[in-house]
Order: sequence, then C-alpha cells, then structure tokens
Amino acid sequence: MAYFFPMEPPKVQLGADKVPGWARPGAKSSGDAEGGGTSAAAVPGSGRILWIVLSAVGAELVIIAAAANQWVSKKIVTDVADHVSFRYRVEQSWLTYNWRLTPQSHLTREWGAQLALDVAALAISGLLVWALVRRAAATFWRAFLATWVAVIVATLLGSVVRGLVLPTSEAGLPGGDKVTSAVFGAAGPSQYVFVGSVILGLLAAWIAGVVTVTTRGPVAAEGNAAAPPQYVPPEQPPPYYGGPEAQTQAMPWQGNRAYQPQTQSQHNARQAANPPTGAYPPQQTGPWRQPPPTTGGFPPLPPPGE
Repeated sequence: MAYFFPMEPPKVQLGADKVPGWARPGAKSSGDAEGGGTSAAAVPGSGRILWIVLSAVGAELVIIAAAANQWVSKKIVTDVADHVSFRYRVEQSWLTYNWRLTPQSHLTREWGAQLALDVAALAISGLLVWALVRRAAATFWRAFLATWVAVIVATLLGSVVRGLVLPTSEAGLPGGDKVTSAVFGAAGPSQYVFVGSVILGLLAAWIAGVVTVTTRGPVAAEGNAAAPPQYVPPEQPPPYYGGPEAQTQAMPWQGNRAYQPQTQSQHNARQAANPPTGAYPPQQTGPWRQPPPTTGGFPPLPPPGE
C-alpha cells in the first residue's frame, strides 16, 4: 500500500528583476504592469508648466498693451458717446484695462489705481493658471478653460484692488468704509468688468492652448500617453510536489526516476503475478501458548516446574 505524505513547496527567493511591478514597494494601483501610476507624458513637467503660464500672461500683456492704451481708449470713448446699444456697451467694457504712460495732472491717484488693476490681473491670472494645470494632462482644452477662468477671476479681484487704491470719496460709495467701497463701489466689480474679462480671457486662452499643444512633444500630441497599459500576466508560482499535477515529476532525491502512483487494479495484478513464497514462522507450542477455550473461562495455568 502506498502512503502519501504532504510536502511543503520549496521557498523560492525571487530577485528584484523577477518581482512583478504590482508587488514592488511603492507601486501604484493603476493597472500598469510596471507599477507606475499616471504616465509621465500625461502630466506636464515644470518646464512645460512655465511655458503655459508665460504664454497666458504674455498674451494678456500684449493684448492690453496693444488694444487698451491711451490712444485706443480715447477712440472708444469718442465712438461710444451716448449710444446705449449692446455693441457699444461691449466696446465700453474694454475700458476696464485702459492705461497710459504718464498720469494727468489732477488724476494721479486714479492713474495708479488703474495700473494696480492691470498688474493685479496679470499676477493673479498667472498664479491661477499654474494652479489649474500643474497636476493635470496638458491638453488644448484644459489650458484654454484654465486660462479663461483665471483671467475672469483675476480681473474681478483686480477691480477690488483698484477700489482699495482709490480714496473712499472717489470710489462711488460715499459714507462707506474702504473695503465696502472697493467691493460694492463704482470702481469695484461690475458688469463692464466681467464682460471685458470674458473678452480678454477668450483671446489669451486661445493663445495659451495653442502654445500648450505645440510644446508638449510628439508622444503626448499623438495621444499615446492616454492609451491603456498592456496587460501583462502575473508570474506563476513554483510547482507544489504534493498536488495531483506534480505526482508524475521526479523528486529531488530520485534523480531521473519519475514516481508513478499505482492504482488498486495494478496492485491486485501485481500481487496475483507474484504470490508470496515461503512458510510462515512456526507457531510456538506449549500449554500456556494454546488459544483460550471457546466455551468461556480462563486458560489453564502452567505447571509450577516450568
């Protein structure tokens, strides 16, 4: 009769190059076979973020310098005059960013307040663009929307800064404190400031989106960075010598001889072909070694001399 003893599988120490990526320390559960998370090409680096921010702020600066200077502002004031149609109201909203090189003789404080709005809008929009694109994939629409929203929010906050620079008596809300006049006064946020920021934001956002696409490289431009990772099957564990699939394999101490388990029919055939030979050992005799009587009682005691 064959006896089977369970054996523990050998402990195999895998090298660093054999360990799957998902089992390595610090691996991210993103489906990547190498244990990585988001592809490096999907998230912009510090250099590309700088290009996006500079393109957005630079576009705002060039547009304001070219289309909101004192010569263009004078033409807008003359053109609008007393017209109240929608087109003229939109044109008047562009005066939100008007600027001039030198102040007029009696409007020094107003000149400084208007420059404060322009500088604050540029600075705050740059910070907002950097915060919105630093941890996301660099695409045209992401840069476009981030720049557009950043310009609108920065301009509204810049109008509050303009109201803080102006005196309370000139902020359009007499009797109020400094903060109240800056937020709710004529120099603060208004429908003209909002419409003007929407126009500037659209122009700057389009330029920032184009720069983002042209500076992100061929891998990200073809869209390969967003492709799902290829499936890599996990490594198989070492064979277990006690299982049914491993019983035909040779044990380490058997060399090239494979172990073949016998079935009951094979065992019976082998016993019939090779019956046991030789006599059984003779049975010992003696009155004290006789089998006990079948009728009951105790067996007789041996003679005292024996």
